[in-house]
Amino acid sequence: MSCAIWYAASAPPAPRAHPSPPPHPSQYNRTLRDGFGARKWLEYGSCGWGDAEVEELAATLREVAHPEVGRLDLSENRELTSLAALGAAVGGGALASLRTLDLSNCSELTSLPAELASLASLQTLNVY
Repeated sequence: MSCAIWYAASAPPAPRAHPSPPPHPSQYNRTLRDGFGARKWLEYGSCGWGDAEVEELAATLREVAHPEVGRLDLSENRELTSLAALGAAVGGGALASLRTLDLSNCSELTSLPAELASLASLQTLNVY
């Protein structure tokens, strides 16, 4: 499965015919610096991300307003072993409107940060 990064105000785009290369963190950083506005989804599934990439995403989430993000997909990132940085960002007020967090097939994750419990809007947590 290829990595698809997109930021949507509505439905996700159609899958690409050719796999895209793994994203460079500056790709999402640039988009986040422009502001989330009415963005509803952040999709980073199947990107081959590990802890360093999620740490950079978390740092960016702490710096940029993101009031409308309701879904964060980190699924299929099998190198990911820790969500401590994301937990710290959530503890600092990031992703307050998050309703869905997809961590499915992140097979190296062994625990979740306690700060995720503060996500009052969270309805779906996929960890299988």
